[in-house]
Amino acid sequence: MIKKTWESVSKRWIAFSDNQDIHREHLNTPAFLSCLPDLSGKDVIDVACGIGDNTNLLSKMDCRITGIDFCDEFIDVANKRYSSEKTKFICMDAEKMSFADNSFDIAVSFMALMDMEKPESVMKEVFRVLKNEGLFFFSIIHPCFCPPEKNYVEKAGKYAKEVGAYFDVGQHTKKFEGFQTYRYHWTLGMWIDYIIQAGFCLQSIIEPRPDNKLIEKHPHFKQVEDIPNNMIIVCYKKPNACDVSSVMNPVNEAGAITTLNGGEL
Repeated sequence: MIKKTWESVSKRWIAFSDNQDIHREHLNTPAFLSCLPDLSGKDVIDVACGIGDNTNLLSKMDCRITGIDFCDEFIDVANKRYSSEKTKFICMDAEKMSFADNSFDIAVSFMALMDMEKPESVMKEVFRVLKNEGLFFFSIIHPCFCPPEKNYVEKAGKYAKEVGAYFDVGQHTKKFEGFQTYRYHWTLGMWIDYIIQAGFCLQSIIEPRPDNKLIEKHPHFKQVEDIPNNMIIVCYKKPNACDVSSVMNPVNEAGAITTLNGGEL
């Protein structure tokens, strides 16, 4: 269903991405790029690359990069705009990648995992295709400050935010100007569980904040000066270092919480 939804709005999303995605252009992507290590000579995968704008930015860092997305039209646009000897785009489901194990040094995903029904499955696939010691960088909407119900409150030039329905997890409608798609809300605890259960070790969490210069140029960013809208998560693949196989299902079929020795609380 999600694939069909994105295919149905692909042309309108491309127009939005080209002309109206101010947060991506001025805050989210610059913050993301500042977190990355030297990519020279590395094999990189961009998961859910869309039309390839950020993939193209990474390609300028002297790496070999492959962008994947399940939307044919996005990949067609990406190939026409940015394909090169070291930059490739493939239409592929991130939950079922066709790459061999240990294929990439670095994996990235820009503001996409919250649009996927099963991000935990995608993380397991990313873990599989990453080489040992490989890094996974991904950004998502901040689950604490952007739950299904939210509203900015302004007082004396400062902003606060009312939030609700934090535990109302699952699919929600995301509206853009002239079209809508779906987004999935998962709690912060669930995101961390997905990371650990995929086998990754969590390295850091970054919450981008606009500086005064950006706020002066685009006053709209005043709203996120003290309340982050997104977060960047960095994790790495170190096999067996974060093995949680014995505690991956703390709730049994009866709904009781099980202890490490198999008893019930």
